[in-house]
Amino acid sequence: MIGLRGQLSSGVVFLFAAIGAAFLAPIASETFSIQGSDSVVFWLLVVAIYTLILAAALTLGKIQLLRTLFDPRAAFVGQYVDTSERSGTIFVGIFSITFDVLEQFYTVEGITIDANAPERPSGSWSSTTLFFDVAGHAVRYIYTGIGEDSLEPGTPSSRLEGFAAVDFLDKSYLHGKGRFQDLDEHGLFIETTIERITPALVRRRTGKRLSKLTNYNEMKALAVSYAKSR
Repeated sequence: MIGLRGQLSSGVVFLFAAIGAAFLAPIASETFSIQGSDSVVFWLLVVAIYTLILAAALTLGKIQLLRTLFDPRAAFVGQYVDTSERSGTIFVGIFSITFDVLEQFYTVEGITIDANAPERPSGSWSSTTLFFDVAGHAVRYIYTGIGEDSLEPGTPSSRLEGFAAVDFLDKSYLHGKGRFQDLDEHGLFIETTIERITPALVRRRTGKRLSKLTNYNEMKALAVSYAKSR
């Protein structure tokens, strides 16, 4: 899904480039009184320049290091693991903070895994309403999602909504603390410890050489490793 979204984003950007250039080129050629074969060459040149500008903007959005120079919030982008314990059960969350290049906003989405029953996620959540405190190395967001009931076929859906606060303890955003407060009649409050998922962490925990986790089996292996170390 993420790969398809990226392909669609790129396709839409270049579609806008072509449409924009198609409108700009005739206006520019008329303004500069360019006619005949010179007009065709000029039109192609405008298309090329316009496309390159948008391609550069797209590339800038995808390259983390360059984005960080212009937007300090980009330092938060990454994949994280959080752990908590409730009633003697270890819960491990895997979540990602990403930047949507086309829509120009930040998102967070994640899943929770019950270490005693890791065959499937016990919950999931997401948010596009993020509030960054760059100086304080913190991010707050309002999340929505689904609970364990709705992930079990044949049971009533359990919608989740709440507030999350993530405070990082270092400028590299490697370690932090999380607080999650569900806004329902139960008002479940959870405190977690957070680590950024890096190739070194994945290799140490699972023995695999991965830059990030891309499927549920990889996430489950990491969750089980955390549960065993508690």
